[in-house]
Amino acid sequence: MRELAEAPGLSSAYTPQRSQSACLETFMQDEKKYWFPAKRYGWGWGFPTTWQGVLVFVAYAAALAFGTQWLVRDHQSGLFLLYAAALTALLMLVCWLKGEPPRWRSGGGD
Repeated sequence: MRELAEAPGLSSAYTPQRSQSACLETFMQDEKKYWFPAKRYGWGWGFPTTWQGVLVFVAYAAALAFGTQWLVRDHQSGLFLLYAAALTALLMLVCWLKGEPPRWRSGGGD
């Protein structure tokens, strides 16, 4: 068994000396974790599943609320629409970079 573990091309994650938990940690680190999963139906992303995604979403909502208080109160609705569009474009960019690749989905296991 030791010869198999030292064979070239085999990862050290599969050596008998490593525990199962160490192997699982190595596997989990190699797996890409998306901040925003794809929606089950349609195109786009769902609610964030990691703390980083939740932080981005909360920051977006807070910035939008701040803009509402700041711009709408001063009757600058045109400027608020540009502000909201810029924030939404920024959120979509983060979703595109850190989310699951989007494609049309119709539910189930497609």
